[in-house]
Amino acid sequence: MKMLILGATGYLGSMIFGLALKLQDTFVQGISRYANENRNIVQVDVTDKISLEKVIKHLEPEVVIWSLMNGEKEDVLIDKLLRRKQN
Repeated sequence: MKMLILGATGYLGSMIFGLALKLQDTFVQGISRYANENRNIVQVDVTDKISLEKVIKHLEPEVVIWSLMNGEKEDVLIDKLLRRKQN
């Protein structure tokens, strides 16, 4: 199985990422807005449609876990990403 974790370096995302890495027969890819030395975490601006689509097309995940959080702008972030997936 291929799993993509959005927000893999935040509090919740890093916990999920660590647990997911222990799963057998699962490839885990994380996305973070910051650079990270872990080779399974890539730096991507999820509000940049082209960058996010490249990662999704390359990985073709069967599972996507949303652990993004942006406080005041979280509703905008959710709206942008969910509308893209629906279209």
